[in-house]
Amino acid sequence: MSTSKTAVTKQFSYITDLDVANWLLSTLPPGPVGFDLEWKPCYVKDQPENRVALIQLAAADCVLLLHVHRMRGVPYKIRDVLNGSQVDQGRRQHTILHVRNCVDLSLMARSVDNARWKGRYTNPIGLARLLETYHGTTLSKGKVQRSNWELPLSPAQRNCK
Repeated sequence: MSTSKTAVTKQFSYITDLDVANWLLSTLPPGPVGFDLEWKPCYVKDQPENRVALIQLAAADCVLLLHVHRMRGVPYKIRDVLNGSQVDQGRRQHTILHVRNCVDLSLMARSVDNARWKGRYTNPIGLARLLETYHGTTLSKGKVQRSNWELPLSPAQRNCK
């Protein structure tokens, strides 16, 4: 799990360096990309969620874990990967990512298979449930799902299987 520029030949990269992240993002081939975010859970009622700590991208032949909490900013090349999205550096070091040309699988499932998915469109359907329903496979997340994603990632957090 190297952050060197030679990591592009590998299928899995954990990146904590902003320049390496931008370089790897610029080498991704065109095509569909899976996109997910992780952040440190907030257990205090009526408190806002914590900022995004990890951006996960999966392309046809590689997985990138961009540990933005460990970087000095959000990689600017992320907007190219997400097809013209905008990244705004706001006040107090907050970054806002306006995503375009993306499909929320939860909303897609509710739209095309509405009879199966009862409930409001604002209630997300997790990837684990979607995989089990449509692919017959399970996605085991365990306790890792509620991890502190701001810390350096453990082997369990890095596991892509």
